[in-house]
Amino acid sequence: MAASASSDMTCAIYNLDDFTCKVVLRGHKMGLSDVCWSSDSKYVCTVSDDTTIRIWDVGLGELLKTFRGHNHFVTCASYNPQSNLVASGCFDETVRLWDVRTGNCLKTLPAHSDPVTSVTFSMDGTLIATGSYDGLCRIWDTSTGQCLKTLMDDTSPAISHVQFTPNAKYLLASRMDDKIKLWDYSVSKCAKTYQGHVNKRYCLIGTIGYSEDRKKNWIVSGSEDHYIYFWDIETRQVISTTLAHDGVVLAVDCNVEKQLLASCSLDNTVKIWSYNYE
Repeated sequence: MAASASSDMTCAIYNLDDFTCKVVLRGHKMGLSDVCWSSDSKYVCTVSDDTTIRIWDVGLGELLKTFRGHNHFVTCASYNPQSNLVASGCFDETVRLWDVRTGNCLKTLPAHSDPVTSVTFSMDGTLIATGSYDGLCRIWDTSTGQCLKTLMDDTSPAISHVQFTPNAKYLLASRMDDKIKLWDYSVSKCAKTYQGHVNKRYCLIGTIGYSEDRKKNWIVSGSEDHYIYFWDIETRQVISTTLAHDGVVLAVDCNVEKQLLASCSLDNTVKIWSYNYE
């Protein structure tokens, strides 16, 4: 399945077998900024400008829980791999860690000096990465809430999105200066920089795509010029571009097993693409 969050206050769930809309989740009072899946794909978490985080049963199409505690627009969220925790980022510059079962806020991190744009867990759930309009990426210890690393360079433009690589050795950071950086955060050093797309105004979401055997991988991102860009992760070269939408391509995500790519845009569409760059 695929999920999309919208400023129309809904979250739509799509079946990737027949590309139909399975269910539309309604209940938020303002527009949605993000949606994330539990590891077993039974639940989604949505966040909204109405300051709430909500957990939904996808199969039943029902609201299960509502988390309250943020006092401004909630911008992003992520399940940990065990799906017993949700981390949320907010315009109030904090990150909150929630117990999914009880709905209790376990920790509040004074994460940044500007709104938080992105939050994500490492593959084993021991680390949390955050990005912000303040231009910083930070790495946190999940259990203690301690900030372990702050990543920045001389320019430090606003961060659009952050994502750990599967081996958790690097952090991919999309930035609002037309660049995506791959950080070796253990030594606070930028290992690679990817350029060619346009990202100056919107928080675009890039990701890592894989061949079916996972022997080859790419950086994939939308762009404000309406294209989707693919880069070779090692050489940093643009290996493919696709004119994808009639508006800014806000986010992309990959389904490795089906070799599918989802994209969403300000043109109010979600598109599913087949890709294979063997």
